[in-house]
Amino acid sequence: MTSNPPQSQTMLLSKRISTFLQNNISPHLHTLMLLTPTGKLLSTSSSAPASVLRHQGTLALSLWTLYSPFPAQTVSDALPPNGESSHARNPTSRETKSILIQMELGIMVIRLLACGLLFVAIGPAPGVSGTTTPQIQREGLVSISQPASPDGGHEREVIRSGEGSETASVRSARGGGVGISGMRRQAEELGKWLEGALDGLILSTAER
Repeated sequence: MTSNPPQSQTMLLSKRISTFLQNNISPHLHTLMLLTPTGKLLSTSSSAPASVLRHQGTLALSLWTLYSPFPAQTVSDALPPNGESSHARNPTSRETKSILIQMELGIMVIRLLACGLLFVAIGPAPGVSGTTTPQIQREGLVSISQPASPDGGHEREVIRSGEGSETASVRSARGGGVGISGMRRQAEELGKWLEGALDGLILSTAER
């Protein structure tokens, strides 16, 4: 039996993935996207125009490139050099799995799938309707999720703030934690389904 070439394989999956994304948009996650490693839109589900989706896709790729390598190196360097923390210095175990960023446009969750595609889910910022609050304008919440480690530290959060102390920023950003955690949980569940559906997918050079 002959197998389908990579490009045919992607096309066969495209309709199924598009249907899945369309069936899973909600008020909490109004935009779902699959991006190639170079930022091309492979599949989307959103009411936003194509130009906006392309911009958001480019932004997501840039944010992933900027933030995904950050915590593994920085957190490892900050930990004491003892045996208990040796697992944190393992590049494989510290590989970033997903990031969550709160911006003016809302909450963006970006997850790297095993096949190399980026899954992006966007939802409104908690407590925001139509306008951006001063808190969101001056703060960006970046939450980085990494694989489980023996100390139970599955997730790291970094706050970039132009005003006030870091402690105050963390408390302020976590004030709307229920909405943010709910969005992330839903996005992670969708990402896990996509991991299984796209298992073994190999992108051709033309599709990257």
